[in-house]
Amino acid sequence: MLSIFERTVLRTIYGPVNDEGSWRKRYNYELYQIFKEPDVCREIKARRVRWLGHICRKDENDPCKKLTLIIPFATRKVGRPHLRWLDEVEKDVIAAGFRGWKTNVLDRRTWRSIVGAVKARTRL
Repeated sequence: MLSIFERTVLRTIYGPVNDEGSWRKRYNYELYQIFKEPDVCREIKARRVRWLGHICRKDENDPCKKLTLIIPFATRKVGRPHLRWLDEVEKDVIAAGFRGWKTNVLDRRTWRSIVGAVKARTRL
C-alpha cells in the first residue's frame, strides 16, 4: 500500500508524458529512473534495522530494551498470532543474508553494513 501511494505521489509530481500528440501516465520504470531514491518500504525496513541496533546496544536495565527484546511467556489466543516487531525486523535482517546478527550488533561498523545491505535489497 505504501509503494502504491508513493508511485501515485511521484506521478502527480512529475506529471504525464506527451507521446506523439497524446498524453499518458508515466510508467513505473520511468518514475524509478527519474526519482533514483530507494522506495519507501526499503527505507522503513532499513530504519527498523538501524533502530534494532540502537536498542540492542542499550543498557540492560533500559525499559525500551526490556520491552522490545522480551520473550512472551503467556499463551496466545487461538488463531493467527499477532506479528511482533522483533520478528519482522529479524526477518528483514535474515533476508539480507545475515544469520548471526545478534553477535554483530555490538560492532557499529558491521551493523552499518547490515543496514546498508537491507536498504540495498531489491526485493524485500
